[in-house]
Amino acid sequence: GVKVRLIFDCHGISIFAWANVGNADVGPEDADAQLGELFRLLKESDPEDFLEIERDISDIWAASGSAAMNLLLERGRLETSAEDYHKALEYLSALIDHAPDFAAGWNARATVYYFTTNMLWQSRIFGKR
Repeated sequence: GVKVRLIFDCHGISIFAWANVGNADVGPEDADAQLGELFRLLKESDPEDFLEIERDISDIWAASGSAAMNLLLERGRLETSAEDYHKALEYLSALIDHAPDFAAGWNARATVYYFTTNMLWQSRIFGKR
C-alpha cells in the first residue's frame, strides 16, 4: 500500500500519524502476526531503527480493513491538519458510525476534541484564538 504521512501542527502541538492506504485487504490474522513480529523487532531494535518500526506499527493500527473507512480516516486527519475541525468531526463521526470497533477513528476524533477544547480554554483564559 501507499504510506501517507500526515503531520498535525496545531497550537504548538505536533502529532505524527500514518495511514495505510490501499491495504484494505489485510485481514486481522495477518495484522496480528505482523504486529507480533514488529513488537519483537522493536524490543530488540537499535535507536536508529526504532522510528521505522514504530511507523510500521502505526501503519497497521491505521488500516481499518476497508478502503472506504481508510479514506474517512485520511480525510478527517487532513481536515484536522487544516484546522477545519467541524469537517474533521463529520468525517470521523461517520467513520465511527460505520466502524465502531476501529480504534484509530476514536483516537482521531478524540484528538479533534482535544484541539477544540484546548482552543476554547485558551481563548477564555488568555484571550487567544
